[in-house]
Amino acid sequence: YSYIVAALMYKKGNLAQCRAYCRKTLQFNPSNGGAYLLQASCIARAASGDHLQKSYYYCLATDYCNKAKSVDPASAAKANKQAAAYAAHYYPKSEAFFAGIKAGQRVSVAGESTTLRLR
Repeated sequence: YSYIVAALMYKKGNLAQCRAYCRKTLQFNPSNGGAYLLQASCIARAASGDHLQKSYYYCLATDYCNKAKSVDPASAAKANKQAAAYAAHYYPKSEAFFAGIKAGQRVSVAGESTTLRLR
């Protein structure tokens, strides 16, 4: 039931509550790939700031897609599709070079840490 509530919270735009219910779902069923994918959607939807800061959110969302694939092989196709959509929003390599930013750097966003990816 917590996953259903999470989906309803997402539809209402209450992303914090959605993520909380996703975490609750994962406490009961750690192999629920759908909960990880829904969290990825919340993170991507919450992306804010300049182009670089937004790319941090998309990198974190990609992490959740990868986690979904690793715990639930049935969600792999959807996870790959979502991750590919997020990759389009990564910070461009050409701009990163001039800003002194390198792929693989650890960055923090939304209270979590992720690896910076560039396109």
